[in-house]
Amino acid sequence: MSAGFIWMNEFLSVRNAVESLGDEARKSIAERVYNKFAIAKFAEAEGLDLRKTFQTLAAIATAERHQALQDGAADERDPDWAAAALGESWAGAKVGVLSGMMEGQIVEEIEKSLTQLCDEQLTGEDKRRIEESTRAVRRPWWKFW
Repeated sequence: MSAGFIWMNEFLSVRNAVESLGDEARKSIAERVYNKFAIAKFAEAEGLDLRKTFQTLAAIATAERHQALQDGAADERDPDWAAAALGESWAGAKVGVLSGMMEGQIVEEIEKSLTQLCDEQLTGEDKRRIEESTRAVRRPWWKFW
């Protein structure tokens, strides 16, 4: 069994659990996922090292998932845990592809699913607000990358 197959199964487990959550929880998850998309988009536009960017995003998402567990999350039906796990899956898969250890098809499927979640839950105004808020706070710490 390939690492990509295992990665995709874990992602799908969380993604399916998210579908059982209420609208407010799904929107909150979509906002956090879209925030990571916005950071990656900025990094690419700035010509930053994408592998390093996705390694950092994956590490941040892992820390967020661990924090959710410390705060009492029991599984993927907890919005904090689910948002972190989805971001971790996406960023980790991107690292795998950029490192040549995973097929691009896995990332494409994950991105397609997460884009669908974001499009279903967020308006254009929501997305603009997230992009502007990440643009305002991210500039100072990019210089360390």
